[in-house]
Amino acid sequence: MAFHISLEEQISKIRTHLANMGKVSTGKVRPRIFVAVHHVNWEKHGLVDGWAEIADVVHYDWGNSFDQYAADWHQRGKPDFNKVLLRQVELAHREKKIDLFFSYLSGRWVYPDTIRAIGKMNIITANISLDDKLKFWGYQEPGGLSGNAEIAPEFDLCITTQASEDVQKYLSVGARSLFLPPGGNTHSFSPIPAPRDIPVSFVGQCYGARPHIIAWLKSNGISVQTFGKGWPSGELSHQEMNVIYSRSVVNLGFGFIGDSPLTGLKGRDFEVPLMGGLYLTTYNQDLENCFIPGEEIECYRNETDLLSKLHYYAEHPDIALHIGAAGRNRCLREHTWIHKFKTILSIIGLSNQTSDQNGSCLLNESKKQALDFFNSAEQFAHNNQYKDAIQHYQMAIEADTTFANAYYNLGIVCSNINQTDAAISHFKKVVELEPQSAGAYNNLGVSYFSKGLIEEAESHFRKAISLDTNYTEAIQNLENVHVKQAFSKVEQYGGKLDGWALSKNEIRSFAIHVLNTNPEPTIIELGGGQSTLFWKFLAQTKNTRIKVSTFEHHP
Repeated sequence: MAFHISLEEQISKIRTHLANMGKVSTGKVRPRIFVAVHHVNWEKHGLVDGWAEIADVVHYDWGNSFDQYAADWHQRGKPDFNKVLLRQVELAHREKKIDLFFSYLSGRWVYPDTIRAIGKMNIITANISLDDKLKFWGYQEPGGLSGNAEIAPEFDLCITTQASEDVQKYLSVGARSLFLPPGGNTHSFSPIPAPRDIPVSFVGQCYGARPHIIAWLKSNGISVQTFGKGWPSGELSHQEMNVIYSRSVVNLGFGFIGDSPLTGLKGRDFEVPLMGGLYLTTYNQDLENCFIPGEEIECYRNETDLLSKLHYYAEHPDIALHIGAAGRNRCLREHTWIHKFKTILSIIGLSNQTSDQNGSCLLNESKKQALDFFNSAEQFAHNNQYKDAIQHYQMAIEADTTFANAYYNLGIVCSNINQTDAAISHFKKVVELEPQSAGAYNNLGVSYFSKGLIEEAESHFRKAISLDTNYTEAIQNLENVHVKQAFSKVEQYGGKLDGWALSKNEIRSFAIHVLNTNPEPTIIELGGGQSTLFWKFLAQTKNTRIKVSTFEHHP
């Protein structure tokens, strides 16, 4: 059994090492951080955007430029990747000093020498890993071990998130490690107004023991609605996933790592509670150190325990939602990625905030008061008591005028009650405080669109997408702007809209085509004396359903 390394000891080892290396930093309002993270599905809104809230970020995402599964990866791909990575850091550092190199890499991707070279630029280096229980060592490859064991000693600190016991693995190879549970992004995971009409849901892939447990629950009277890859419903977009979370009284979780019987912390353990429903998942000790089971989340130890608790909360949904609200508040206080990254900055000396001996940022009294008002406002908003919610958000802002989340949620409430000008004012304040807030730009776009200010709406949707290229809602909102612009263009040339028999997506595709492909309308004769705009294009659209002529053009 691995012995326990206290958080104080972990921090002491990191700080002693930095002092020995001459990397003594002073606090900065916004340190400059080079973030080497490839976005696949969650990485940008988790790791990149979290840093961008509190630091000036140089993000390097290699996209499809390198393929770790290519046949010549070890002979050509990996050496080239390391050369490009080092060059990117050198160029950014030459332009302006980089304070911290932060990466989400493994030995599969990077050589120890590359990290050593970055460290020699007097840059503090840190790597984060979310899979150390099974993948710390990895397997031997031509370029070294695929896990983190060989590269870890070259980093100034290694953040491990899955289990506190994994710290010992890093110490065994001469590395310095910090156990820091994952976090969530409040802009990406925030409840939306919706009835809680799904008693129990599970969102995630169908594999391992999951389908067997779900089937067993259903055979015992628990109707679990499942969503995700491998289930009949299929995969969900991020927006659709948030709708399911917001409609669910109980959000079911499975804490096992892959197909193994081992458990570990996951990003989902902090993202789902942010949605406000009850999160019911597999018990593990590290999770209990983050939440109070039965008060902020709920845990089960076996299938019988799971069934019993599901029956109980089916009969007491009010208790389930009360626990869910407490879980969301705990996340807002302690478990966002911003909290995690501020802790890192505090430990390595780059934070300008007072910190306690454990490296956690201390809240002054006014900020604590602001958080109390904010939590009350959240409860009022959840219950559609908008007048009280507005009052308490305003009180939170009076206590802390830099409380971006309070401005953001106040803007949401004002939008819900059609106070559009007030909503715009609040979202503008969010942008002022957090220039990288894609959510604020998107909501500004929605507000301007509702006022008929189409150009302003478009510019803000585009800004949101530039900050988060996978922001589905902003992309759809921008497409809606294109639809309106396209229809206006048609009407300008005498067209008219009658009797559409097309799906929403087909209308959108057609409108975008009209606007972008051929902004000057032309006539296509289809016979029968019917003249239409781009009917040929529509006829080529999959599953197009057409009534008689509708889109007429009269030159």
